[in-house]
Amino acid sequence: MNALVAMSLLLQTAAGLPSPPFTLPGVKQPLAAFEDIREEIRDRRYNVSFDTMLPGIAMLGGNPPADELPSWAWLHKVLNKTAIIAHSYLDSEQSRLILAAIPGITEHVLHRRAEDAVEKLHSVVDKARGVLTASGAFELAWEITVAERTLQRHLEKNDGERHQSGRPSHGIAASPGGDRSLVKGTVAKLLDAVFTAFVAPANARPTAYEGYSKLFDPLLGQYPEPQSNREAGVDEAFARYRLAGWVPFQLRKADAQLLQDMRLGEYRGNSSGLVGRAEKAMAEGRLYGTDYSYIASLPRQAGKFAPRPVGLFEIPVDEEEGARVGVQALCVQVTKGVASSIFAPADGEWAWKYAKIAFNAMESVFHEGVGHLAHTHLVVEAILLSLKRSLSRGHPLRKLVDPHLEGTVFINWLAEQTLLRNGGPVDIQFPTEIGATRAFIADNVLERLQQNLTWPAFMAAAGLTEEQFPVKYYPYRDYAGKLWKAYHRWVSRYLRVVYPTDEVLNADRHLESFRRQLIANKVRWVEDTWVQGKGTVDLLVDVVASCIFIGSAQHAAVNFAQEQTMSPAGFVPRALYSPPQNEAEFLRFERDVLNALPPIRQSSLQRDVMLILSTQYTNMVDGYAKPRFEHPEMTRAAHDFQQDLVAIERYQNEKNEQIVGRWRSVDKPEGLDPDHWAYTLLLPSQIPMSINI
Repeated sequence: MNALVAMSLLLQTAAGLPSPPFTLPGVKQPLAAFEDIREEIRDRRYNVSFDTMLPGIAMLGGNPPADELPSWAWLHKVLNKTAIIAHSYLDSEQSRLILAAIPGITEHVLHRRAEDAVEKLHSVVDKARGVLTASGAFELAWEITVAERTLQRHLEKNDGERHQSGRPSHGIAASPGGDRSLVKGTVAKLLDAVFTAFVAPANARPTAYEGYSKLFDPLLGQYPEPQSNREAGVDEAFARYRLAGWVPFQLRKADAQLLQDMRLGEYRGNSSGLVGRAEKAMAEGRLYGTDYSYIASLPRQAGKFAPRPVGLFEIPVDEEEGARVGVQALCVQVTKGVASSIFAPADGEWAWKYAKIAFNAMESVFHEGVGHLAHTHLVVEAILLSLKRSLSRGHPLRKLVDPHLEGTVFINWLAEQTLLRNGGPVDIQFPTEIGATRAFIADNVLERLQQNLTWPAFMAAAGLTEEQFPVKYYPYRDYAGKLWKAYHRWVSRYLRVVYPTDEVLNADRHLESFRRQLIANKVRWVEDTWVQGKGTVDLLVDVVASCIFIGSAQHAAVNFAQEQTMSPAGFVPRALYSPPQNEAEFLRFERDVLNALPPIRQSSLQRDVMLILSTQYTNMVDGYAKPRFEHPEMTRAAHDFQQDLVAIERYQNEKNEQIVGRWRSVDKPEGLDPDHWAYTLLLPSQIPMSINI
């Protein structure tokens, strides 16, 4: 029967006829996906542009369509966090009470008539305007006024339409499609105002290193103190971030060429035996490094500096120690090729702290621009646009993937409007010129789209599979690997119901349109492997599973690490503010490090951006509750996927208890908290289904 269906579809396609509906085995009604489709471009609202702020990559041209805008629940959470952050900048008790009312406004929106929300907003604005203006935040007061007027205008318009149609008026909550359009501009303006309005004097700095930790004091009780605030002096934690931090996949096996480029043999510091230890580890295949020196080649802004760091790490010989730490930090070179800039733990507290800060700074630039934005947000958008421009909503592929794309177009648009604009947070924090930064991001998107996007291929290319990188403690790899298998199994079972053979797949002309859109949007991996008429179900499974995995699990790993590990600018800045120091004798005192760290203005901004972006959990992946699909096998596969996620969560909790127990059973370095070694970023209950923040 499948062969006959495939032959019929092939003949009609060859004759230029539209594909007819067809019936899946065990389904009485044909799938709506295969209706008569006379246009290749299914949804013209998703116009592709290669000329945005990130030139050369496929992004949405224009504003997000109305059905891509976030829900009021999402807006409520963002405003709530924004209000909490705004509190920290204002001294008077009155101002705290005023701004605390912002969440109440959205509570009205969510649960009552919208007119009540407008009345509440009027009241808050009237009281807040003077306080905000007096605090130097006139911009925010003005933006609230704009939001107020926009909300009122939309209410009048929609209430009028409801009155004319005879429908009852229930406010915004009753019409999420139309009224949500005001969210787009309001959220962008509000976030932009908070990111730029409440700032300290341009060059003010803490007078002591602990002052960077105190920047979080006003938020305690609302947010926990970041782990890295308390672990800045713990070398085990510094090494752990390479395996369970913000980009836990950047270690590479070190070779003799790297040591030669570093001029490691010329090291003359206080760590006796460092050179021999590194060479022995390299000979035994236990030496790994990370090189971020290339970032400094980008044009930089005046007054900010990009070091050229290289870090060396080794797998411990002792298996019990290896099961606790995974890798150990040997040294960091601040300026690649300058032997005097190689610092190890024995080279003094402040010299070693400075070296770790320099390394973290460039890794954070890589994280924000590449590991996070380029390799998750923008890779998924290229696939998203291809899908929505080629397949109808009723197509079974859309029904599988759409829940994993919710909010992505909007949040990427919002990043352009706020984070990436000239004078925005990225421009303020990064050492590189904003134009060069955007080009750097775009280049990395294109490079990633040329590669096999599956997670196993990604890890193999990095040399970090279990066979290539035999560490005992690597929670990211351990947990992500199990999640990938569950995602891939679910997608495979679903798609093999739709496409039982490669012949059926190649007969779907709408899927051929999807293939062409992927190629047009520069997904070169597909161009090299998916030839017209010769597609395979295996390849489609890989493409779809990769899109879903990157948009949920991989994004969760890199996004939600930010709050607890990347928000403190005293240990993970985005730039240095004095020329990189290459001599230990000039790094003997606290003030030598303070001079290199960001002013309070940039440090507070970094804190705020991280807290807003990495504490927003919406629409979790373990929420495939009572799935409804056309075929019983699809429903069974969805149920089994949920059971896999339950088992994976239980497995992760057990493993986390084991590693915490190992640390509690030994003498610990001062400042090390065993509970921090539980890696929770990939618990299924903590993974959103899509990139929506």
